[in-house]
Amino acid sequence: MDTGHWQHPWKSFDIDDWTGFVYVITCTANNRKYIGKKFFHSTTRKQVAGKTRRKKVVKESDWKKYTGSSKALNDDIQLYGKNAFRFEIVSLHETRSSLSWEEARQIVLHDALRAKNANGEKLFYNGILGPVKFSITDETELERQYRHHV
Repeated sequence: MDTGHWQHPWKSFDIDDWTGFVYVITCTANNRKYIGKKFFHSTTRKQVAGKTRRKKVVKESDWKKYTGSSKALNDDIQLYGKNAFRFEIVSLHETRSSLSWEEARQIVLHDALRAKNANGEKLFYNGILGPVKFSITDETELERQYRHHV
């Protein structure tokens, strides 16, 4: 099966059995990463003559060529070239909810919104978590003191 530029650990899979996948894109030039999700299919509603309800049309998405939604990531793909990036599918999902959950879980697990290297540069291109579209600030010392580990 042709998966475009995406690498994965499975021999093969049928996209019709899955809703989408969680992925990690890694820039080999600067080692920054991006965690995201992509749907295998897109759904649109087309108007049908003589009908009041629109017809649901499902088609394969652009997932084979997809390079992420981050502007900074896509700017670096332009700068370094697509060959300087590794595109990996890390999990497949049957439902929209499990897909969204796993993307959020991976972003939190890897601290992708805050993690920085020794030079203070961000380790991930990620800037938002799903629908949470506000800036995530670094954890303060006071917040660290008042965090209860479960």
